[in-house]
Amino acid sequence: MGRCPTGAVSNTVRIKVQDVDDATAAYYAESPAPGFKVIGKITSVAISGGSPVYISKTGVYSIDCAASGVSKVTAYYSLSNGSAGSYVAIGSADVVSGSASIPWNTPDAVSNTVMIKVVKFGEPVDTAVVHKEISTFALFEEFTNIAVDNGPSFSANDSTTITWTSLGSS
Repeated sequence: MGRCPTGAVSNTVRIKVQDVDDATAAYYAESPAPGFKVIGKITSVAISGGSPVYISKTGVYSIDCAASGVSKVTAYYSLSNGSAGSYVAIGSADVVSGSASIPWNTPDAVSNTVMIKVVKFGEPVDTAVVHKEISTFALFEEFTNIAVDNGPSFSANDSTTITWTSLGSS
């Protein structure tokens, strides 16, 4: 069993098998030309910045990935479980020392079926050969500054106004 060298990517790889005890190299076999492809691999994808994931306008999240044999990646998100044609580009980044990080300003949309997909730069997202996905997760709206006009307590059946600030408009 053989193993490809790390980062070795080619469109014309051929294999030669030879008997190590044959000093004349008379007995060997080679795979036919033009050979086969060895492609890169995206080995992991994660969202950094916390969990659960909230609608963010401050850029607190990033899509981080690890890859080998790939020099640049593009990240996409889908609000509908990765269905074809639903992906929106987040951005691209160079893979340096086997990893890349892409800032993500989340969309202003609540969804329970968000999916992130990272592909080799230049490949179409829906048919990418070199890609990795994050399992479906939820994108929540965040509420802050919750206040009740009647103070800290009021009687049952009384009317009151409740105010809050939301990050997002969903």
